[in-house]
Amino acid sequence: MFGLNEIKENYPKHYKDVGIAEQESIAFVAGAVKGGITPIWFENSTLLQRAYDQLSHDVATNDLPVVMVVIGGGVTNTSKTHVGVFDNMMIANWPN
Repeated sequence: MFGLNEIKENYPKHYKDVGIAEQESIAFVAGAVKGGITPIWFENSTLLQRAYDQLSHDVATNDLPVVMVVIGGGVTNTSKTHVGVFDNMMIANWPN
């Protein structure tokens, strides 16, 4: 997915795909941080809205150091359901 196959193959113990469960993926990375791991969270910008509540409560409120990689932001021509125009507005004012 999104060119992550090489990472998945080279680092299988460090790669977790939770499927279509954006909110749960945030709870997972927040727990990983509290366990001493520095996770990298990867998501398509159009699905950022689904995870926003978990991100604001589990990550931003607790000032957790989660690296976020969000792709596909802005106005694209993929489809009307996958236009990521809100991503920058949602996370622009977060403290971390």
